[in-house]
Parts: sequence; structure tokens; C-alpha cells
Amino acid sequence: MTVSQAIVTLLSGNGKFEIDKVHALDGADQNGLSRKPEREVKNLIDGTYEITEQYSFTAKQKVSAGTERMETDAWLEEFIYWVDDTSYYNDFPELGSGRNIVSMEIAKASCSIAAEDNETTYQMSLSVTYTRERED
Repeated sequence: MTVSQAIVTLLSGNGKFEIDKVHALDGADQNGLSRKPEREVKNLIDGTYEITEQYSFTAKQKVSAGTERMETDAWLEEFIYWVDDTSYYNDFPELGSGRNIVSMEIAKASCSIAAEDNETTYQMSLSVTYTRERED
């Protein structure tokens, strides 16, 4: 399983939305995950190494009235707390090939990046850290 597939599995686990791993260029997808070109590697004493990668998560929400805006704000807050708690209360999916997820967190909180036709697209950054055993 790829790291992005594991993230989608985790995020889909809250049962509130489906996530597309590849964004449709026309913006037809509601929720999407894409990998950013940011990567940090730390070598560990036991020969494994720890990798931290950044992912961008976007979510479209309807926001045509004040009430819907408050509901969207509540949804985003609940989602952020759910991600925060995932590392503590859930097991991470198996990655295989000597890789294990250590943590997942919101690296940058949500912000609105686009608004049209009574929908607003929010974006946030997820940071995922996993270890990998070196191949002989």
C-alpha cells in the first residue's frame, strides 16, 4: 500500500466523505489528496530511517447562507480534531515493505482557496511521518 492510499484509508474512516487520490482537472471531485514536493529524512541508529512527507487535502463544502457557513466551520474544526486524535486512538494501516506510519497531523490549518456557485474549497496540509527499513 502506498502512503497516500493509507492516508485515504484513514481519512475515509470517519465515514463522512470519500476522497479522490487524484484530482480531476475540472474540479469535479469533492475531496482530494495530493502529495507535495516536500520530504524530510532522518537516519536512525538502528539502520532504519524516518521520512516525513507533506500532503495537501482539499474539501469542497456548500456555503450559501450564514447557517451553512457555521456548519462548514464546525465540520472543519471537527475534522481537524479527528485527525489530531487519529494517531492516539486508531491503528495505522499496514504499508508493507518494511514501512510503518508513526504519525499523521494537520501541518497547516484549513483556509479557503476558492469560492464559486455556493461552494467553497478549503485546503489544509497533512504531515505524515513513517519509518522504513533499509533494504540489504
